[in-house]
Amino acid sequence: MGLAAASFVAGLVLLASAPAIFLPEMDAGSTTVAMELPPGATLAETEQVALAATAALKAVPEVRAVLVHAGQSPTGLADPRYATLTVGFTDRHHRAPVSELRASLATALTIPGARFDLLRDGGGREVSAGIRGRDGEATSTAALRLIEAMQAEPMFLSPGSDMPGPKPVLRIVPDRDRDADLGISADTVAETIRLSATGMPSADLPVFLDGPRRIPIRARLAPEARGEMAVIERLAVPLPEGGTIPLAAVASVETGEQTASIRRVQQMRQIEVGTDMAPGFAPSDGMAWLGAYDGFPSGIGLANTGDSENQSDTFTAFAVAMGAGITAVAVVLILLFGSVLAPLTVLAALPLSLCGVGLVLWVAAVPVSLPVVIGILMLMGITTKNSISRRRSWSGCFPDRNARMSGARCRPAGSRVWSRSSHPSGRCHFAPKHAGPHPRSARSGAAAGSTGCADHG
Repeated sequence: MGLAAASFVAGLVLLASAPAIFLPEMDAGSTTVAMELPPGATLAETEQVALAATAALKAVPEVRAVLVHAGQSPTGLADPRYATLTVGFTDRHHRAPVSELRASLATALTIPGARFDLLRDGGGREVSAGIRGRDGEATSTAALRLIEAMQAEPMFLSPGSDMPGPKPVLRIVPDRDRDADLGISADTVAETIRLSATGMPSADLPVFLDGPRRIPIRARLAPEARGEMAVIERLAVPLPEGGTIPLAAVASVETGEQTASIRRVQQMRQIEVGTDMAPGFAPSDGMAWLGAYDGFPSGIGLANTGDSENQSDTFTAFAVAMGAGITAVAVVLILLFGSVLAPLTVLAALPLSLCGVGLVLWVAAVPVSLPVVIGILMLMGITTKNSISRRRSWSGCFPDRNARMSGARCRPAGSRVWSRSSHPSGRCHFAPKHAGPHPRSARSGAAAGSTGCADHG
């Protein structure tokens, strides 16, 4: 038992010190790069930056081709400032694994004004965490400080966040005193701006009749004129008594910035921070570093997201399932053997197998992943089954419980009875002997379906 306890402790130490990853990355010969430009970027600007990124990626010797999908993120979000780049590599027998090529791709993608995220097979980054807080400004500041700290660590590769940059906006603020003097409401000003940008509703559009054809007419500002303040200021606002007045006379027109999007989880602002790991480091190393980071102010917390969350939840669930399974097996063995000591001799093989798994993973430098955890669970079942089989073979032969109590057992009439006798080798030996109907049998043993009892020899 002392050896089993020492093996159990050694196995836990080896498994705890081994690197961990949720799923081992498969080398499919390609990878996905998510590109994002600042809010307000046009599709033409996104295409230009995507072409520059394509040229930079093709400069890497292992890159064979690059497919660009501008105007859409890898998650399917349609936005002109997003683009998805699918990078195809050469034959895997003549290059390094994809996980090792990420560093070369990250070095090549250094284009000012654009952010690039190297995604794994599942669409996420190797390590991701969500910074949560009720104060939006404090949460944003904490996220920026965390990214700066991660950039100073050599284990992290191109850390970033999903926090969008400020979005340029055009603010039109009505002059309430001036509008009240002229009898103009804020709804009138808003309707003027809406009609100039989008035109009249489809149901109210005038129609041009060309024979049987009905062609709706929609009048609105040209796209290139909508961003010019001089044009916006000259928009005509209708007066109640008739006539119009320029928009600049009843409202102030100014440019500004605002947050492009806000993401909330459990009524708290969340900013997701993600990073890839440099060669030689596992995602578990990054998760341990994030867990030890203490630079968050009061009211700001950190939660695992993406693959990091899946890894933590899955490993915890498997640990609970393994503990519950071993407990259930121990209870069944105690009831089966009628003793507490006998099941301990059976379960003593489990720590030895756990120590063997940890030793193999440590020697082969294989990280603990979901397939490894499933294999450990299967190994526990096989080890328990083999231990029970060995325990039964060592225990010798035991007569039937009813036979030990009464010295007789029931059998179908006319069948052969196997008697237990000793063997010169010391093992149990069963030999058939003829048995007639029991004297207390009410019917003949030859009758079909009748039963009789025969004493054990």
